[in-house]
Amino acid sequence: MNLAAQEREKYKKAWAHDAYRNYAPGEQIAKHYVEQCRPRKGRLIDFGAGTGRGAYELHKSGYDVTMVDIADNCLDEEVKAEIGNRLVIANLWEQMDLPQAPEGYCTDVMEHIPEEKVLAVINNALHLCDRVFFHICLRNDHFGKELGEHLHLTVKPFTWWRDILRDSGTIIDGRDLIDNGWFYVARK
Repeated sequence: MNLAAQEREKYKKAWAHDAYRNYAPGEQIAKHYVEQCRPRKGRLIDFGAGTGRGAYELHKSGYDVTMVDIADNCLDEEVKAEIGNRLVIANLWEQMDLPQAPEGYCTDVMEHIPEEKVLAVINNALHLCDRVFFHICLRNDHFGKELGEHLHLTVKPFTWWRDILRDSGTIIDGRDLIDNGWFYVARK
């Protein structure tokens, strides 16, 4: 089984657990992203949408959201009922057949990407979007133990993420929030 298939199976297993679905960082951060970054209205791609609750918050703020995730069982039923099943199943480090969008939103995703695939994910997101917001956890996960899996595959300090993002794009806003990194990055 190749790496993408292994990751897809791991996350299908994770999304089958109610406890994994309880907390959706994208939902918690969406309002702050809109207030602080002031992203242009219009199309937006939610990379690694998970439950879709972050996408739903952005939808309520007036964005036309396309969600992308590796697992087909990630979306909450309530999200599908409210905004439809606008989920594209894709591996973020492979080129995605999506139309471009002015804005991208990527929360609680990059730390889940295998380190050797991080640059490809960043470049794919910045290829599809003029600007991408990344909110990255800088510490190990706890839920993986419940699954017998390791979920945070790239746990690096803020400066590591800052440097790799700066190599790929122009950082508009970067904040070290101790356990998390906040980056709003424009395509070069």
